[in-house]
Amino acid sequence: MCSKFWWNDVVGLNERGMREVATVSYWGNKVVEYCSYSPAIFAGFPVIRLAVIEDQGDYQKTVERIVKATNLPVEVEKD
Repeated sequence: MCSKFWWNDVVGLNERGMREVATVSYWGNKVVEYCSYSPAIFAGFPVIRLAVIEDQGDYQKTVERIVKATNLPVEVEKD
């Protein structure tokens, strides 16, 4: 996304043109006439390993299922 448009098309502006979220407020523009949106892919990265979060359930079956389906290394993380 072009940084020129970061502050444009902001939802939830008050009458002064500011958006307030929790303790933060910033200026924005309601609508940009010449701005159009379309889906895009700007980068692609290979998946080289996966992580499964350890829980009290049978997470080992999940690990086995992932390894069998993908052939990727799987790491088990505490949280």
